[in-house]
Amino acid sequence: MIDQSTLYKYLVSGRLSLVSLTQALVVSEQLSFHKAGDTLGIAQSAISNRVASLEDAIGFPLFERQRNVRLTPHGRIFLEFISDAIDLVGKSLEISGAPIEIHRPAVRVGLQSAAAAGPLAAILRRFDAAQPDIGLTLMETDDSDVLKCVRRRKLDIAFLPCRAMTERLSHDVLDALPLWDEQVVVALNQDDPLAAKSRLHWKDLVDREFLVRSHV
Repeated sequence: MIDQSTLYKYLVSGRLSLVSLTQALVVSEQLSFHKAGDTLGIAQSAISNRVASLEDAIGFPLFERQRNVRLTPHGRIFLEFISDAIDLVGKSLEISGAPIEIHRPAVRVGLQSAAAAGPLAAILRRFDAAQPDIGLTLMETDDSDVLKCVRRRKLDIAFLPCRAMTERLSHDVLDALPLWDEQVVVALNQDDPLAAKSRLHWKDLVDREFLVRSHV
């Protein structure tokens, strides 16, 4: 029998997480990874991968994955104990009298001032309205502290228009992904030295004054 100290180490390492144990238990009840995903609102592949990692950690398969999902003999015994443990957690909450509330997950999205009232914000608001199980909180940010906010988990996602920022994050602990490119058309006098160029960069305009539209 596994000793308490070893069990604690397993739990702390994440090899025996409560999430993976619960997902495996739901699969055993439904005898289907697909139905378990529907029950928990999680992708079938995510549950399958997590259960496979759990099986690697404990050293034996919980399920036979053929045409139909079936419990292995060891899996049945293991998950019976897990079911009893989950029931004890529920009873402890009942004894404490603590109300159990399931909150809608909230995703904090950082937008720069120009985007906070633009088409990107409108797209995100439409997404928020179409996905009642996910709450988006749009927060106006600026370049000086947006990365600090993400690192400190005050923001979950930040939309940044600067490609240089994305390139700088390519080897950072944060994940960065370029989503789209936009072209800006500049009207110049025909005798302007820049008019001879077929393509301009922001550095070409850094010392210039020019007008931009306030709405796209």
